[in-house]
Amino acid sequence: MIRAGEHHLSAAELLALLAVITMAVAPHFAHGNGWVSLFFAATIGYRLAAIRYPRLLPGRLLLLLTTLAALAVVLFSHTQLVDWRTAVDLLIVMVGLKLLELRRRRDIYVTLFLGYFVIASNFLFEQGLLLTAWLLLAFTGLTALLLE
Repeated sequence: MIRAGEHHLSAAELLALLAVITMAVAPHFAHGNGWVSLFFAATIGYRLAAIRYPRLLPGRLLLLLTTLAALAVVLFSHTQLVDWRTAVDLLIVMVGLKLLELRRRRDIYVTLFLGYFVIASNFLFEQGLLLTAWLLLAFTGLTALLLE
């Protein structure tokens, strides 16, 4: 039996995860901070390149620098640090950073649960029927990946 820490991720698993997480984060692009959206898109692009070329996976130093850059993006984008919009932007940045360090099955579980929080945070901004249908699709995708 393969333990959770020993199972390496396939390209299909990673592509499905990236697609579903992007579905969950996409509604935030309409009302969120442009720098945070750009940072998230850059992390998605970098992770897609790392799927094709695994040697591009970031090491500890690059992850530290990326984390500091993400923190700077959130801190300099908001004048008020204790605000739910700041918290949502920080959550989106954290999901993007987590996508960069996916290596094992347990990392997928953490990312999936962050995805559930991203879905819930969408309802802080809008509660429309189309958004709910879109997020139900993302929720179904997250759950399917969780059960896989």
